[in-house]
Amino acid sequence: MIFLPVIEIQRGGDKAAVKESVVKHPFISFVVIAYNESACIERCLDSLKAQTSPDFEAIVVDDASTDSSADIIEASISGDRRFKLIKKSQNGGAHLARKTGVSRATGEYVIFVDGDDEISPELVKILKAVSSSRPDIDIWRFGINVKAEGDANQQQAYATERMFNDAFGEEHGTTILMNTFSDTLQNKEVWSVCVCMIKHELCVRAFMMMTDSRLGYMEDSYEFFILVSEATSLYNITDVRGLQYHIGAGRSGRSPIAYPAYTRWVTEVYEMVNELNCYVTHKSGRGVLSQCLEWLKLQYLAILGNEWVIRLNSADQTLAIDFMRDCIGDSDTLRLLLPPLVARCNWILQQEDYIPQEGEEYYRWAKEFQKIDRALPSQELSEQRENARKVVAEVASRVKSNKLKEQSKREQERLQEKEAEQRRREAENKRYFSPPSSRFRRIEKRLAPDGTFRGNLRVVFAERLHGNTDWQP
Repeated sequence: MIFLPVIEIQRGGDKAAVKESVVKHPFISFVVIAYNESACIERCLDSLKAQTSPDFEAIVVDDASTDSSADIIEASISGDRRFKLIKKSQNGGAHLARKTGVSRATGEYVIFVDGDDEISPELVKILKAVSSSRPDIDIWRFGINVKAEGDANQQQAYATERMFNDAFGEEHGTTILMNTFSDTLQNKEVWSVCVCMIKHELCVRAFMMMTDSRLGYMEDSYEFFILVSEATSLYNITDVRGLQYHIGAGRSGRSPIAYPAYTRWVTEVYEMVNELNCYVTHKSGRGVLSQCLEWLKLQYLAILGNEWVIRLNSADQTLAIDFMRDCIGDSDTLRLLLPPLVARCNWILQQEDYIPQEGEEYYRWAKEFQKIDRALPSQELSEQRENARKVVAEVASRVKSNKLKEQSKREQERLQEKEAEQRRREAENKRYFSPPSSRFRRIEKRLAPDGTFRGNLRVVFAERLHGNTDWQP
């Protein structure tokens, strides 16, 4: 806990009495944001109250919840002076809730917590110990444990945990930004603000530079971009698993979504890109910042493309392509569509005799791809489109060839079935209508002597019945 002197001036008579008092500031300010988290906010707050070190404060921002979240928070923190509740009258989203919390934070460091997550009980104690020897570090990044919730399976939880906990070591200057927002360096950072302990001064300064507008989908990438752009140092201690993250409880799942929700995500992402452009421009458009922003934009498109494939039904996929062409333009729509289309084509080419069924993704995606035939401003993207056209054409040729092979195979099978049926009938005829015995022939001749009308009919009938014109009774 840090102690700062505060000078109080007391007026009495003709002289001013000067009194110095000491204000205690906590080591960490937890900024907890909650919107309609009635099912889990108490669990989150309990994890803070369970800290083995009491040297913290918690600023809990209820973002105008419409459920009982605010009442649960008030009951949970009642009597604990370390906790402060801010109830917003209008919902503004996670970014503005964090910004509100930062403006009230007084700790030496700030940690952001989402209302559906938990903090390990030793976190404050451990961070206080490790940071005491390195007061120069701006951002301490700790690790997470991931628990699968809802439609998220355990395999997805393991993959997320590995991604968050892979980074290691100490970083400085633009290396922090490039490790997060480029493929240039090997030690990849994750852009979550909820796995970091951030110096108060840096946090306040960075959030003052951020927009006062509402942000939506992936807003933490915007916040982290500006935070690490302003930071001078970051230290990874991912072996300290400070956050219990519940994947699948919210937007992190894989359940289907409706067309309006997807188009809202697209709009929110591009509003965020515009805000980041404003920040980069304000910073005089430095080369590294611009390069990292372009990389981030491509990551946004890859994520939106993945959501387009996994979460939308076939009809909504078509509608979404039309929307994106109008909203974000042909170039970015193509960048979103090309990866899943080419991947699907390559998979089909690996299957020797595969024929996609009518309505399958290949046909629908190829149809949407072929609509984007305008000239493109980027030579690189034009080349990618041309390569995709070749792959799509190769698949079409393969499918046509496979259909001809399938048709020939079916025709051959039909002829074989016809021949087998003919042989079966002949066998049946031979079994039930074999030529008569010699005794039966004598009886026939008595009843229908040769040369008579009956005898002639007998001969004709025998020929037709047995298919043997050489047979004579």
